[in-house]
Amino acid sequence: MSEYQYYEFLAVDKPLSQKDQAYLRSISSRGHITKTSYKNEYNWGDFGGDPIEWMFRCFDAHVYIANWCAATFMVKVPIGIISKKIIEAVCRNYSVSIITSDTHCVITWSLDESEDYDRFAVESGEEWMSQLIAIRNELLSGDFRSLYLGWLKGVQYDEYDENELEPFPVDEMDNLTASQEALAEFIEVDQDIIAGAGLRESGSRPTKPDQSDIDNWLKKLPQDETLPIMKLLLNGDSLSAERNLKKLYNEWRNERQDIDIPLRTVQQLYENAKQAKVLRLEREKQAWKKQQKQLQKIRETRLKTLFEYRDKEWDTIRKTVFTGSGRSYDEACSMISELSDAYTLFKDEENFRRLLEEFIEENTRRRALIKRLEKAGLIS
Repeated sequence: MSEYQYYEFLAVDKPLSQKDQAYLRSISSRGHITKTSYKNEYNWGDFGGDPIEWMFRCFDAHVYIANWCAATFMVKVPIGIISKKIIEAVCRNYSVSIITSDTHCVITWSLDESEDYDRFAVESGEEWMSQLIAIRNELLSGDFRSLYLGWLKGVQYDEYDENELEPFPVDEMDNLTASQEALAEFIEVDQDIIAGAGLRESGSRPTKPDQSDIDNWLKKLPQDETLPIMKLLLNGDSLSAERNLKKLYNEWRNERQDIDIPLRTVQQLYENAKQAKVLRLEREKQAWKKQQKQLQKIRETRLKTLFEYRDKEWDTIRKTVFTGSGRSYDEACSMISELSDAYTLFKDEENFRRLLEEFIEENTRRRALIKRLEKAGLIS
């Protein structure tokens, strides 16, 4: 298999300056560079830059894919968006790490081994950035479930002691955003582990936000926090206004959860994952049964129609075998087999045997057809 590496960088908050573009071009002569992005594929050679350096200097997001089952996603956010407590709690395994500067931090989710060889045999990398980029805005809005997913990958790899606690209370792991689901797929977090994280004992589940919660919070929001948001709206920056408002609200909710919601141990999450697996298998079993019933209903409808027009079907079969080709014999054999099921459904097997014998008598010289009927078990 030939080597394949894909690099993509994206600038979100501001476009690349001419100086930045010249700097990128000095390192990569083949990369496709625009005012907001860099893309390149490598089938030989290697990337000449340092992704972390490029992120701190120019970009806000980065995707990397290699066909030896390696994948990386990075985002850059301003320092202070994520508390030091959360950084120290989640960044204790290879799957998620955070590097900080004086002004920003770069978060990296990594996959360095996979058993899904088929995925990386065809993985191009080009579709991932559009699926993952919303993760950055969610972090800026105070939604840290993407960090929790990286931590869960470490749970999946048995990298923690069973008595260790989860990094922070987390809500709605059973209702991930599209970008969070894409991230889980990207770094291959086990779905039962994720579903298990969404299970809590009765009475200890974080309360999902409702309108009354939002109303109570808005009434208590101080003016010095609302005025900057109103100014952003008046200046046409609705995205930043929404981001800042959600960040304040999520911080308030997280503070309440820190008090009200007990942290779970890794062992509890393991047990939850087992329970989630049982629930998933039962759902799949019920879904399979429902599908089989639907298919059976469709088939019975088809057989009823076939039996209603059985004389016409026999005529069609005779016309089909008239060409004398092997393909026509296969088609006729299939039609006779289905017709047999139709007669059986209406308990009219005796007539079917009589009509089949007449058909065979008409076609005794078509030995290839007779052999196909024998192989199908329609005649002995």
